[in-house]
Amino acid sequence: MTFHYWISIVCLLSTDKHVRAGIWDGGWPLDLLQIWGAYTREGKGADLAQWLHAHLGSLEDGVGFGYADVLADADAWMLTKYMKEHVSEHSLSEAIKTTFSQSHTHRIARFYKSRFGGVADNVVRAFLPLLNGIDVGDANFTCTLGMLQGAANANTLPSMSEGAVLARAYAAFLANPHR
Repeated sequence: MTFHYWISIVCLLSTDKHVRAGIWDGGWPLDLLQIWGAYTREGKGADLAQWLHAHLGSLEDGVGFGYADVLADADAWMLTKYMKEHVSEHSLSEAIKTTFSQSHTHRIARFYKSRFGGVADNVVRAFLPLLNGIDVGDANFTCTLGMLQGAANANTLPSMSEGAVLARAYAAFLANPHR
């Protein structure tokens, strides 16, 4: 058996399309960290879930993760997915035509269903490992925690329970992308 065969087996066994944020995910994990940073600076003791409901995905006040960012992250992931599944010299133009022919809310909901199976727990499972550092394959690089904290522009990263609240608020918005 070849090296490539074993790598394929390892990737197959360790990959769940609804779990673990990865390189193909686009910006949503870092956007969640940015809105966490905004909460730590501006939330002033407010309930995190309620604060996120008021700000995450907002057209006026997204404080780091507004509606345009949610839509851009969904579009980027769906475009990448389409191009990976329909490899051709025209895949980018086909992906753009297919994706942008749908409404904003449909694209966001389609991303939620396609990336996370439409299940909030899958968003939580994808996001929480990032709070321990960036994973590359099965290796965790805790040395990236400072970079993640810098991306959040916060003094601390969220705890696991706060991270779960962030992920669930994002899932709730994806499931019902109100405008």
